[in-house]
Amino acid sequence: MGRKNAICSRAARRIADLVAACCLTLCIPFNASAAARLDDRPTQAGGLPPAAVEDEPGEKPVPLYLAVTVNGVQRGVAPFEMLGSRIRAAPLTLSSLGLRVEVDNPSPLSLDDLSWLSTRYDAGRQAIELFAPAERLLAETAYLNQLPEDNPPILRGQGALLNFDLAANLVRDTLSMNGYGNLRLFSGDALFENSGLWRQTSGPQKSGSAFLRFDSTAQFSLPDRKLQFQLGDVTTIGSRLGRATRIGGLRVGSDFSLQPYFVSTPLPAFLGSAILPSSVDLYINGLKRYSGNIAPGPFELSAGQPQISGAGTAQVVLTDILGRSVTLDFPIYDSESLLRKGVSEWSFAAGTLRRDYGIRSFAYQDDVLASADWRHGVSDSLSVASHGEWREGMLNLGAEAQWLKPTIGLLSAGLSASSRQGRKGYRYRLGYSWMDSRFSISADIERANEAYADIAATYGVPFPTIRDRFRIGYTTRSLGSYSAGLLRQKIAGKGAETIASAYWSKSFSSSLSVNMSGNYAFGQSGYKSVFLTLSYSPGSRAHYSASFNESNRSRQALLSARRSADYDGGAGWRMQLLRRSDDVELAGQADYLTDFGRFTAGGRTGQASSAFATYRGALVAMDGGLHAAREINDGFAIVSVPGREGVPVRLQNREYGVTGKDGTLLVTGLNAYQHNRIEIDPSKLPPNLEIKALVKDVVPARKAGASVRFEMQPGHWLMMHVADESGNYLAVGSQAESTLTGKRFHLGYDGMLYIEQAQAGDILIIQVDDGACQVTLPDSIPSERLGRLGDVTCAETIDARH
Repeated sequence: MGRKNAICSRAARRIADLVAACCLTLCIPFNASAAARLDDRPTQAGGLPPAAVEDEPGEKPVPLYLAVTVNGVQRGVAPFEMLGSRIRAAPLTLSSLGLRVEVDNPSPLSLDDLSWLSTRYDAGRQAIELFAPAERLLAETAYLNQLPEDNPPILRGQGALLNFDLAANLVRDTLSMNGYGNLRLFSGDALFENSGLWRQTSGPQKSGSAFLRFDSTAQFSLPDRKLQFQLGDVTTIGSRLGRATRIGGLRVGSDFSLQPYFVSTPLPAFLGSAILPSSVDLYINGLKRYSGNIAPGPFELSAGQPQISGAGTAQVVLTDILGRSVTLDFPIYDSESLLRKGVSEWSFAAGTLRRDYGIRSFAYQDDVLASADWRHGVSDSLSVASHGEWREGMLNLGAEAQWLKPTIGLLSAGLSASSRQGRKGYRYRLGYSWMDSRFSISADIERANEAYADIAATYGVPFPTIRDRFRIGYTTRSLGSYSAGLLRQKIAGKGAETIASAYWSKSFSSSLSVNMSGNYAFGQSGYKSVFLTLSYSPGSRAHYSASFNESNRSRQALLSARRSADYDGGAGWRMQLLRRSDDVELAGQADYLTDFGRFTAGGRTGQASSAFATYRGALVAMDGGLHAAREINDGFAIVSVPGREGVPVRLQNREYGVTGKDGTLLVTGLNAYQHNRIEIDPSKLPPNLEIKALVKDVVPARKAGASVRFEMQPGHWLMMHVADESGNYLAVGSQAESTLTGKRFHLGYDGMLYIEQAQAGDILIIQVDDGACQVTLPDSIPSERLGRLGDVTCAETIDARH
């Protein structure tokens, strides 16, 4: 009894220590990587006691098995021992309970001698509560609100697609016929594209026909590796270090769009720890983005997709099981210019320069050029890049770094050097930008000497020696949005040109807005202009506007009214009245949108009267059929419900259309390499059909089609009411067994028996009170009446003993 009183007295004295230690205090510094760390304030930590406690002479430890709770979390039953008034545990036991004990001696330790550990022993319940600071918990980091980097399986198909745009134009007495086409051939991860324009002109001054080719490109993608190969007419990567160039050749490199769910940009993250079981809530700019529960120990809370541009504020609210809350605010900054830590992308292109694009079909230089780019995320706040260009007699190399500090903004600096025919050139660039929901500012300063050259410069497009860009913007709720900019540029051999611009817009309601802009060019040109527009949109399809534009070269006023065609199909129109300084023009057009394309016809009156008509659509050859559709820019699917006409099909829970006579429907508007939900409505199908799946997750390849087949077969269902030879229904729960399959079934009320996948001619043995009886199924499963047999008799009663 004395021993118990001593134990209870000691436990009572330590309650105050327990309450004080349970106070949840957090300290969260913010670092440059837009991540924050939540840590407990330092708790008083004493040194470890001696590895073992000397036993009192003549006293032996008493073994105990106690239910353990560590920081409010139940850990099950663990072995302890009591020596005098002290409770002891082996270091291995404490480690198994999730406590960090750094000793080499396996001998038991007295819990009272661990200054960082608070205990409460309940002898009556044979339980012990332990409380330790966060740094003494052996807990793995819990990752919360992590974005799943989903890489769904791709449904690959084979086929051909032709997007076309046919147009007829009549200008005075000259008629021109144009036909633009973009042909795609796809098979699996391979795609070939060819585009061109055919033109026929008939008139008194000019007649004839011609064909102009634009691009011919074959590409092969490796989505699992985010890698793409292109051969044919390609474009080199354009960046702050180099200008894009059209070439005929090859290009290979990273393509993150092959995995849209892959996050390449940094996401704000908050690192910290909780002492007690707690709930954590995340708010970004006042909107809740995450809520969850965490166990004691360290955690990392990702902000997910912040859905903001530029700077914002995040709040983390941590509430423990005692109801105490701590709220902390952090600055965050979302920028797509940076790469996440450890992420790299690269590109290499080589070939010959293409000349006169859009003028000649085949015009390429004889010499070879090459271009390479590489970017890497050193950390979530620092990204670096390099760029190189080569052509015979010319070499250009450059490097750039971007650094982000949420409270400061995004800083960038780049340096490039070139060598061309013995002349050394250089170029440097400094940039800064910062923005939030109301204020934005950006500045970019670029300098190069006259000897600096890149590939474009060697073909007659000189690089500016001076290029400065400044912009500032501010948004208010009452007065609208304002912005002003300044552009200064100078090309060697020409004078510098500086253009100032200003912009203002204001929305008075969801349907009424006004905007005004002005430009002024300093220097010899002296160009200046002002533009004012009033817009009114009373509905989702109607839009009306009035605008006025004046410059030192012209003045014009424009009235416009438009009603767009409904997305599901229908008519639309547009009217415009334009008044120039010396002319008045009236223009109008009508549109009609169908499932097979868009028809447009219109005309214009004035000094240059004209009329036109166009038809834009697409043709798809796939799965042995030819389908007409609207213009298709990305993925699509051929949905097949074999032999079933008029079956409704939904895309992303929206009614899309119904299957045709051949049981197929072309569904467009699918996102490549992403989940697309396609489902059919079974209400238009016979009820005796068994459908394997009503919903399909379709993931097409880029600019390609996928075959989606909804398999179904006649159902073999039977439903009957089983009665004995006296006409009484068999009892609820009676068991029937198939002699063919061995499957067992149970009868419901009124002897109801339901059988899926029934076998014709099968014999069912049904156990009854006085033995067993049997029911023989019909030789063919009836499709009419949904397999309902009505009342059947369980005959030929057999003595269960035999």
